[in-house]
Amino acid sequence: MAKSAVPTDPRERQKFLWLFLHAFASQVFIGIYFSVANAQLVHYFESDQLPYAYLASGIVGYAVASQYKRLMQRYSRKWVFGGMLVLVGVVALALCITAEFGELAGEDSMLAKWSSFAIFVFASPFITLVGLESGGLTLSLLDLRQTKRLQGRIAIGGTLASILGCFLMALLVPKVVSNSLHMIYIALLGIVGAVLTLAVLVRKFELHDPPAKAELSKKGRESIRKQRYAGLMAATAFVSMIAFYLVDFLYLSAIPQQEFLQDPEQKSQFIAFAFGVIKTGELILSYVSGAILGRFGLRVGMML
Repeated sequence: MAKSAVPTDPRERQKFLWLFLHAFASQVFIGIYFSVANAQLVHYFESDQLPYAYLASGIVGYAVASQYKRLMQRYSRKWVFGGMLVLVGVVALALCITAEFGELAGEDSMLAKWSSFAIFVFASPFITLVGLESGGLTLSLLDLRQTKRLQGRIAIGGTLASILGCFLMALLVPKVVSNSLHMIYIALLGIVGAVLTLAVLVRKFELHDPPAKAELSKKGRESIRKQRYAGLMAATAFVSMIAFYLVDFLYLSAIPQQEFLQDPEQKSQFIAFAFGVIKTGELILSYVSGAILGRFGLRVGMML
């Protein structure tokens, strides 16, 4: 990392480095778990059953995010952050052990099929929880100016971790790790690292509540709705998510049809490699888009 990318103020630099490591550790888990989850689903289920998995994942994700919001209002932030990470780790471990018992019972067993389904269903909620925890922690340690200036650099740590985790999995499976489910145990080291870096941050720095959002009047909300950028951003987000799930569906549906991808390990290796390539492109685009936004402004950036 270039020296100019690191804050010069000693205290701010410490916060940045620990937040960078925290994002890196948590995203190692996400990158590996996501690859395993997709491979397990397409191995045990036909393409016409994928929409049910997406729907179930969305419902679970919504419920988890709603509960997270309630916990943040009732308990200390540091305990909620730590509790969410521990919960993610415990649930992932339980799902992995259950899936291993399912494989022992046979690939045609109900336990094998539904445990793989559950592993996929919890992938998106895990991504949501890790994102909420990481973002909330950043806002609890940095003020708004620092967050705007440093959040992009902190997020790079997560992107680098996803690339590393995916390519590591592509290299290890199946030559070193014969069962792709065992990669979840390696991924859990990322959760351990995230908990440890969180403990250091809590011990070294005081977490503060982010600035309270002012309640908007009905007139204020109507004014926001009439803003051209607000409508354009909402429409862009809506279309982008539909396009993402359509492309993801077509991609996952095509994997079982490939003759060279027969077992879960081969599927995991292929998905991990593809996801790593995508994340590498995402990292490159983040630099390009940042330069475009800085030089030409928001209008040109959104049009591109």
